Amino acid sequence: MGGPSGWCDEGLSPLYCPDRVTEQGQAVPLRDQAQPGVLYFAYGSNLSRTRMAGRCPASRPLWRAWAPGWALRFERVATIVPAPSACVPGAVYRLTEACEAALDRIEGIHEGRYRRHSLTAVDAHGRPMPALTYVKIDARRGPPVPAYLGHIEAGYRDWTLEVWALSQAVSAADAAEPSSTDGGGTL
Repeated sequence: MGGPSGWCDEGLSPLYCPDRVTEQGQAVPLRDQAQPGVLYFAYGSNLSRTRMAGRCPASRPLWRAWAPGWALRFERVATIVPAPSACVPGAVYRLTEACEAALDRIEGIHEGRYRRHSLTAVDAHGRPMPALTYVKIDARRGPPVPAYLGHIEAGYRDWTLEVWALSQAVSAADAAEPSSTDGGGTL
């Protein structure tokens, strides 16, 4: 089964934006009895292995991955939005229950900043896997602050990801920056 048409039209190598989910690809369960924990798709500041190790020391970095049908966007912080012809680069970690609880707290699940979301990510071989991620739901808007963006840039380097999606999202946030402060909160 192929991915949505057009999501690799940027001329990128399938290594960086896989254009097919292979027929023989095996779905990896979100939870697996043989390997306890949950698969987590990181696309923002948690891409940084250093940041993630500080937040969730028991997490295990696994591999680069992409979320087809989603686009990266900045609304002061990173989020993803449905976009049939887009593809968000990221990475997959295996989380323990304690890591999940820590990320829920850090991402502000109970404060209404982000919500948990299950999506299908694909690895560099086109194999699909269900993974947990977080999608922003609060009203903060504007471009990211440089320190926050630095964590994301470090993550792109850590995982050797192409920066096209990051550059596009930052440019769009800069162009949409309101002329007056929006009263947005902290990161």
